[in-house]
Amino acid sequence: MSIILQNNKYFKKSLEIVKTLYNKKLYEDCINKIEKSSEFAWFNFSGYYRSNYLENVLNRIGSEIIYSKDEIISKNKNQDFEILHISSELSSTGGHSKLLFNWIDNDTDSKHTIVSTRQTLNDLNNVIISNIKNVESVNLFSVYSDSKIETAKELNQLLFKGYDLIILHTHPDDVIINLVLSNPNLEIPVYMVNHADHVFWLGASITDVLLQIRESNIKVDIIRRQISQQFFLPIPIENQEIKNVDRGSEIINILSTGTYYKYLPNEEYNFLEEMFKIASKYDNVKINIVGISSDSDYALKYNHERIIYHGFLSHEVLNEIENKSDIYIEGFPMPSFTALLKPALKKIPFQLHYNASEVFSLFMNSENDYIIYPKNIEDWRSSIYQLIEDESYRSNVTEKQYRYVKDRYELIHWKNKIHQLYLNSKNLSHRINEFNNDVFLDRRNEEIVSILDHGGLQIKHFDFTENLNFINKLKVAFYSLNKNRNIDYTPGIKFYLLKK
Repeated sequence: MSIILQNNKYFKKSLEIVKTLYNKKLYEDCINKIEKSSEFAWFNFSGYYRSNYLENVLNRIGSEIIYSKDEIISKNKNQDFEILHISSELSSTGGHSKLLFNWIDNDTDSKHTIVSTRQTLNDLNNVIISNIKNVESVNLFSVYSDSKIETAKELNQLLFKGYDLIILHTHPDDVIINLVLSNPNLEIPVYMVNHADHVFWLGASITDVLLQIRESNIKVDIIRRQISQQFFLPIPIENQEIKNVDRGSEIINILSTGTYYKYLPNEEYNFLEEMFKIASKYDNVKINIVGISSDSDYALKYNHERIIYHGFLSHEVLNEIENKSDIYIEGFPMPSFTALLKPALKKIPFQLHYNASEVFSLFMNSENDYIIYPKNIEDWRSSIYQLIEDESYRSNVTEKQYRYVKDRYELIHWKNKIHQLYLNSKNLSHRINEFNNDVFLDRRNEEIVSILDHGGLQIKHFDFTENLNFINKLKVAFYSLNKNRNIDYTPGIKFYLLKK
């Protein structure tokens, strides 16, 4: 049985436990169990990018105990455009956090409020002070509580302050947003930033517009998440100074940047083996690989005098290497998107990886702009060789790729997109997306997602079921008989059933 089918089998069991908790009106336990079931589906791909069943249970609980059916939550009536950013928790290192920080730093015309569902106000404030330039202009709130129900009620009350737009930057397992934003009397439109675009997440049913940071996801998410209204809002990249240092010399400097684990080979891809072949074929090629240490086993196996392994570098040193580069090669099996965009905006031509899956594609193919994911390794090699050997071709590719990336990812164009997004939102009112069929997918893309290493996270099977009666506990115990390797079944059936 495949990993996806194994995970799917357990996920369906968790849905039955959720159903039992809901029917017994154990709402706090039910909400917590949904959070854990969603966490399992997030870290252990089960064939679903969205669970209508889990979201519908949360939406029903919200209507029963969180918000009043008689109160309208209206849009902001003041002149200033006010945005409520809802986050689970923010950090100084997370990519989704940086997206939020950049949004606020680069949109000084709007009023921004950040509310966290999982951080205390003090913890949130400490993160914001370190990462947002105009801290004084940002309103901060925390609705965190030990009780999910109380957290949801606090967030519901905050909405009455009046906002023009709600932006979700939440974790895939955040249950609070469904409890609150499933309110049919909410008029404020809800936009979801799809920062976890390759995994399962909660919130699809209460999302009016899905903000895609990768254009390659737009078509597939109509199927995967049943969200038709989408808006491409790319990662904003600061304008890059084009230096052209040492370019035009006889030496062709090649650069690739990524995190070590993203380069590790598998049955289909071996990046360093290909770099070794290129260095051996061309005496005038020098290859810089940033992110792989020279003393790592992988680097030692492919040691070459003209392959320089840099490990981790400061932004200043990396910038110097980029300025001397003639070609950027996207790493594989797992590419680094931002690492490619920065040199691309310095007019460095790039080669995308081959046989790209949805999960690892930043762009959609555009042959006229030389934005092409080769179908196989032979086509990939041919493209690399032409970039190295043909200066005229390299120059043409450079101009076309640069214009394509600049028109989408440069900061000024991001600001234009934000302006259009705000204009669109003014004519939009909140609606609940009531699609009710979970779509199971098990293709090459999903196989890749299912084998990604998430650090061995285990979910506790028996948690939040202690308040069930003995008969229902027997059901929970029965669901533990066929084990899933990512589930913690302690303290065991006997102790669980005998514990009062």
